[in-house]
Amino acid sequence: MNKPVMPTTMLPDAAAPLGVQPQMIQSSGRQIGLHVAFAQTDPSHASQAPLVLIHSVNASASVIKMRAFFQRQSQRRAVVALDLPGFGVSDRRPGRYTPGLMARAVQDTLDWTRRHVGSAPADVVALSLSCEFATLAALADPGAMRSLTLISPTGMERRRIGEAYEGGRTRESRLMSRLLNLPGVGRGLYAALISRPAMRWFLARSWGTRHFDEALLEVGRAQAQAAGAHHAPLSFLSGGLFTRGFVSFYRRLAIPVLVAHGRRGAFTDFAAYGHVAAHSPGQWQRRVFATGAMPHLEWPAEFDAAYQSWLSSHVLPARALSGTGAASAPQWLGRSANAATAHAPRAMVGVHVATPPLAGSR
Repeated sequence: MNKPVMPTTMLPDAAAPLGVQPQMIQSSGRQIGLHVAFAQTDPSHASQAPLVLIHSVNASASVIKMRAFFQRQSQRRAVVALDLPGFGVSDRRPGRYTPGLMARAVQDTLDWTRRHVGSAPADVVALSLSCEFATLAALADPGAMRSLTLISPTGMERRRIGEAYEGGRTRESRLMSRLLNLPGVGRGLYAALISRPAMRWFLARSWGTRHFDEALLEVGRAQAQAAGAHHAPLSFLSGGLFTRGFVSFYRRLAIPVLVAHGRRGAFTDFAAYGHVAAHSPGQWQRRVFATGAMPHLEWPAEFDAAYQSWLSSHVLPARALSGTGAASAPQWLGRSANAATAHAPRAMVGVHVATPPLAGSR
């Protein structure tokens, strides 16, 4: 019988929320944290493509939001979970946090994984706004990814279907940015956002229910107290981490793509999916769960099974990087392509609605 996720009784260590000591690497002059696990059944970690996980972005974001999937997948293969710049155990220094900075962190994580885990292109799973960063990284270095899974992706809302791409311009509000940079204003707002009542409200809004995994609240609050923890979230609040016209980037993906999302809560608008999938050279599939915005946490077993089924049915076998060819990388990303263009099968627009849990489950 399927069982719902209940509040966690034993909370993970905020310094190592996935149960492994973070590996620190350099990206854009900053230290970023990678949480790495190797499957005990595959000590050579060479039989399957590695998996890279990227958490969402908010006031208290970190890899804790990828924990259940990290634990399940690491029983099968090598898994690398990234703490984006400004979050988790990564460098939280002041300065501008931009989509390019975040996308380069994803690229550097893929480069590190290629060197230290295995040469096969990685499967990548991203959550919410990080779906945009992962997409930029895929376009900059298409040979580095075998597949891309987008959980509750931003940029596919109905209102953004016709939004024009403006040369890398973000959705930043200059007025909001100026306000957040006033002495005491940004820090005061951040303090309010990471209060226990505010975090409970936002988590309930995402899950579509007040019953969510308490570890998200407690670990998030603990990590939000770190020095400099407010810098990246304030860039997020100003709109500076969202890229205008992002539908045009999704349409350029030429690898197998899975879009997974829920039907409950505040984040259920993915009206641009059909438009994107129909015009993309990639192979797109969709899985809809009767959950909130984080089906991988709320229904971990069902999500894992759906993901494995999709890999088996639609994702090509792992292949070694050839190191040749050219990529259609956005110029403003500041990094040229260095790998072969990924396989680009004919677009496949598919929708599958996951079966609800059995009676007795929430």
